[in-house]
Amino acid sequence: MSIFLSLKILKSQSAALLTIISTYTLFYCWTFNYAPLWDDSALIEHSVQITKAENIQKTFTGHYLEIIDDFNGTTPYYRPVSLSFLMIEYQIFGGTNLNGYRIIHFLLHLISGILIFFLSGYLFQSTKLETSSSVTPALISSLTFLVLPYTVDAVLFLTDIGDLMVLCFLILSLIIAHYYFQKKSILIATLFFITTTITIGSKETGLSIIPILLLYILFFKPCKSLKDIIIPLLITIISAGTYLLGRTAALKNNSNHLNITEAFSTFFSNIMIALRWALIPHPISLQENKFDSGFNYLWFIGLLLVIALIFTTVKYQKKYSLTLIIIWWWIITISPSILGLQFNNTFDPRYLYLPGASIAVAAGLIFYKSTKIIRLSMAPLLITLALLTFIRIDVWKSSYTLWQQEHFNHPKRISALYNYCAATEELKNYNKAVECYLNTKALSSQKKDRKTEAAANYRLGVLSSKVYKNTTDSIKYLERSIQLYPDFKTFIALGNIFAESGNFEEALVNYEEAEKLKPRNFTVYISLANALTGLKQFDLALKNMENARSLISKSDPKIEEVNRRVKMISDYQKSIEQK
Repeated sequence: MSIFLSLKILKSQSAALLTIISTYTLFYCWTFNYAPLWDDSALIEHSVQITKAENIQKTFTGHYLEIIDDFNGTTPYYRPVSLSFLMIEYQIFGGTNLNGYRIIHFLLHLISGILIFFLSGYLFQSTKLETSSSVTPALISSLTFLVLPYTVDAVLFLTDIGDLMVLCFLILSLIIAHYYFQKKSILIATLFFITTTITIGSKETGLSIIPILLLYILFFKPCKSLKDIIIPLLITIISAGTYLLGRTAALKNNSNHLNITEAFSTFFSNIMIALRWALIPHPISLQENKFDSGFNYLWFIGLLLVIALIFTTVKYQKKYSLTLIIIWWWIITISPSILGLQFNNTFDPRYLYLPGASIAVAAGLIFYKSTKIIRLSMAPLLITLALLTFIRIDVWKSSYTLWQQEHFNHPKRISALYNYCAATEELKNYNKAVECYLNTKALSSQKKDRKTEAAANYRLGVLSSKVYKNTTDSIKYLERSIQLYPDFKTFIALGNIFAESGNFEEALVNYEEAEKLKPRNFTVYISLANALTGLKQFDLALKNMENARSLISKSDPKIEEVNRRVKMISDYQKSIEQK
């Protein structure tokens, strides 16, 4: 009888897995020709730092955005594992084959969905579900995760692979920990160390694995004695400690650090924003306003909910163990992102990718525990979520549709307006882009956002120079941008205007200012070489070209530009000497 039951379960699981794979594929198979979005173009197609495999070592000693050539010094990111993975992807796919990156993202998302299926099945069995009956609710959990609209952002935003890696390896770590408690093998402990290290090193949210593991131990008591849990806990503590030490060393010069007082004054109100978005997802909105500070009514509601949850956990942990685990999972996994809102202007729905797994497991649990009528009512709910997700996927098909809709929803949100301007510029609708940047400039000035106002002036300066050939306006905009927020790109653009007019002395001054802000940068070295060549300082010009060459691999297409410029400088030097 048990053999027939096992065959029946295996057949049910195989059918469920086939359903998961085919459904996930159906949702994302038509996204492979999507254009690069957000930072994908700058950080994959046009980045210099990620082209060299040798730079992987820098991912463990430097700031996340500094390595991918877009460092602004404001956000304390340290994500060595996911960044190393991104650089390995570049070695395989290059900077133009974005479909390769999309396949990797899709596979990580699919694997997470399959792992949620198995994890849910185990959790439902642990609550005295019949083994054969856990397949359907586990399938509901996996499919619910697929149709949550906020999972779309993590799958289609190629540069930020950290969310996908954290969830995939966190669930895998929990499954491996479960097997370790059963067999206590050195090999399993080693696998647990590897997956835990990947989880924590992929993104700051990976640190949530420690409290989640403690939750698992507290509620399910997988060991008979305390000594059996020492090794898994020790492994997670060592991995987390190593990560935090590396992060401290890499970000020692970063001016921003977590402010506990500010975190406390915003945490409970922002957790309500996250909860609202998790339960009532918007199919289009890309960002939500956060609460900057202060104790408002949402803060008190959030605090009361957390206090009530603590009380319920203490009193009913045995009776409602799985329900409480799911709720605490959500709070634990969203907390790092909420604390990180100190360094961001808005709450991004992709922060809910990791907590979304708990929502998915909750859906499967509701399906199992509910009456037949409620189960049937879940079908239209899942269909509605699926439609919202399809709408969100469609919005992501290009930067223009993405930010046009976001600006339409939030016309006074500076980030939405600026990105809409950039997307309009990409379509070469320059007159409309200029009008848009002028509006951004005015709105940023009104809201005292110097950085975005500087960025708008920078783009106006570039367009005035390259499109409208108006150097007077261009210099005015670029100088204003520097006054507001000095950036190496602005100095480069200003230097280029002077170089094009033959004023290489002034060009060199601006390029040297750019170098102060961005040392060891490919574009800066090329620009310095250009100005020095104009000033007939050929030795220094060639030295800067060699510096530029040292930053890229021999297989990088930019090496041809370097070789061409070196030859041009050498030929020019010979022609001058012959005269």
